[in-house]
Amino acid sequence: MICPRTIYLCYGDTRLLEARYESMRRFIRFLAETNRDGLRCYAATSSWPVVAPQRPGAIRSRFC
Repeated sequence: MICPRTIYLCYGDTRLLEARYESMRRFIRFLAETNRDGLRCYAATSSWPVVAPQRPGAIRSRFC
C-alpha cells in the first residue's frame, strides 16, 4: 500500500491506486478483523524476539 500511494504522491498517477484498490481494501479489512484490541503485535503470535535486560533494573522490551 505504501508503494502505490508513494507513486501517486510523486507523480500524480492514480492508475496503480485504482488497479490495487480492491486488494488494499481487503487487506485493511483483514487487519481490522484479526487484531486484538487494536494491536497487531502481541506475544501469542509475534515472531519478534523478546530482548532480555542488559543491565540490572533495565526494562524488558519487545520489538514489534
